[in-house]
Amino acid sequence: MDDHGQAQFDEDADRYRLAIASVDGLTSMALAHPVSSEQLLEYVAHLSLQDLPEQVKAAQGPTAVWGQMDAPVGCGAWAVAWPPGATADLHHHGEGLAAFAVMEGELEYAEQRTLTPENPAGEARDLPTVPRLMKVGECLGIGAGRGHLLRNPGDRWALSVHVGWLVHPLSCHDHVPGAILVEDAAGRVTV
Repeated sequence: MDDHGQAQFDEDADRYRLAIASVDGLTSMALAHPVSSEQLLEYVAHLSLQDLPEQVKAAQGPTAVWGQMDAPVGCGAWAVAWPPGATADLHHHGEGLAAFAVMEGELEYAEQRTLTPENPAGEARDLPTVPRLMKVGECLGIGAGRGHLLRNPGDRWALSVHVGWLVHPLSCHDHVPGAILVEDAAGRVTV
């Protein structure tokens, strides 16, 4: 991860800590997750290609494409089409829960533990990340306080579905232009 990416991650972690501190009395209520990790995994595991938005299934060109999907109550869900080289840089969902499944192609997933008393966010850069190659049909839950990144290491498009319940929406990257970066053949980043 470059210095800019690390600075953004650290800023998000600081914002998260301030948000939690400002609502200290409400934190325990907010962290009573209305859905479980198992429910989120079940949701993504039961989706099929037919459930994806048309713009995601028909994606072409050098830019990642996503579309919002119906989700369990209180959650957000997206389908994402990843061109070769696309990366969702290191980010976190604060104390939220999330899950994703690979629908086509392969995605590389790497995780860092953050935001725990034993491991303050300032130490995140010192933790190792071990990539895991996720193939079609594989699902993974992402627990609270887990810094992670996703990328398409292959030479063909990948499709995935994502669902999450977030305590605070600012503690996560948004699916907006620029959130997923693509490296061209020369290694330059484009959005």
